[in-house]
Amino acid sequence: MSTITKVKTGSKFEEHASYSRVVAVDNWILVSNTAGRNPETKEIPKDVSEQLKQVFANIERGLAAVDSSLADVVSAKIFIQNPADTE
Repeated sequence: MSTITKVKTGSKFEEHASYSRVVAVDNWILVSNTAGRNPETKEIPKDVSEQLKQVFANIERGLAAVDSSLADVVSAKIFIQNPADTE
């Protein structure tokens, strides 16, 4: 039988929409819906590069909760809402 671990990070949307930032199923770890919002201050930086740094910090925190890290990532999909934010 599979072992499922769900990690919540305190976002109001996790309770409202009943989702988890990280779901680990055996040796698979899935991370979803991560924005550049600082979980302590609830602020989103205006600068897109600062938002991206916060996204990775948020993902790192979630992965650490299931004894993993960014070094274990094998695939990522990134959605950019405004293409003008890229070079």
